[in-house]
Amino acid sequence: MRAGVGIDLGGSFVKTAAVSGSGRILARDRRPTEVARGARTVVANLVASAAAAAKRAGLRSVRTIGIGVPGVLDRRRGALLAAPNLPPLVGFPLRSALERATGARVLLENDANVAALGERWRGAGGDDFLLFTLGTGVGGGLILSGELWIGPGGMAGEFGHVVVDVDGPPCGCGARGCVEAFASALSVLREAREAIRAGRGRAFAPREGEPTAETVASAARAGDPEARRIFEGAGRAIGAGIASTALLLDLRRYVASGGLANALDLMLPAIRQEVIARAFGRKARDFRILRSRLGEDAGVLGAARLALDARGRRGR
Repeated sequence: MRAGVGIDLGGSFVKTAAVSGSGRILARDRRPTEVARGARTVVANLVASAAAAAKRAGLRSVRTIGIGVPGVLDRRRGALLAAPNLPPLVGFPLRSALERATGARVLLENDANVAALGERWRGAGGDDFLLFTLGTGVGGGLILSGELWIGPGGMAGEFGHVVVDVDGPPCGCGARGCVEAFASALSVLREAREAIRAGRGRAFAPREGEPTAETVASAARAGDPEARRIFEGAGRAIGAGIASTALLLDLRRYVASGGLANALDLMLPAIRQEVIARAFGRKARDFRILRSRLGEDAGVLGAARLALDARGRRGR
């Protein structure tokens, strides 16, 4: 049976699936990443997770493994150049270490890119679309003419770092006013904490600890004006970013993924309003802004697609 193994490597968990050639998930594995224990432990967990998923699926051997990683890749060396949630892996020869341990060919790709491949294959994607991930940060994966487009430097599709306000708040990338500075889970929580300190966030202020994106979203759905303002601000930033990509590439389809995409309904009116105000020559009916159909499975399915597409090919 033709099958591939895909891994979604996160700062907290390793999520793995054995996937058939038609895109059906045959078996899964999930286990802690254990970043604090160092690169060798992370590698051991990746190897064990791939073996467990393959065994549960009844695969006799695994020839190729696709892995989505959260960070900036050096594709030639098979290593991470930057990875805020996986610091022990920065500069570590991840691909070669995994290939030695598994005997399989290993393909590394940015996690948002593999999520875009997953949505293209089995989800809400199409031949031309941008997937944007709304989580701790904001990422992006670009599909053009049915293929993942990474650009000559491997950095295409970085939607989170499109600048939408040159005088906006600082972003982790070093610039100011990026989409990520307004529309990540961290930025929503920053706004929520500021509202609570100012006495405007009673509807989502917890009795103990910190507010969560979920509690702010619940307050917004219940009609709290401050919570709604926070999500409208995030929506405006996303809309401005979408308008920029539409003007450059004439893209009409956008797919939101990640934990904060659960609140897309709260952001969508502001997204649409901003897109139409900024995307010259386009009308509202020209755009489809959708929530991911695959949810957390987008990453493992896209990584498995990488593995399946690479089987039988030579070289990297």
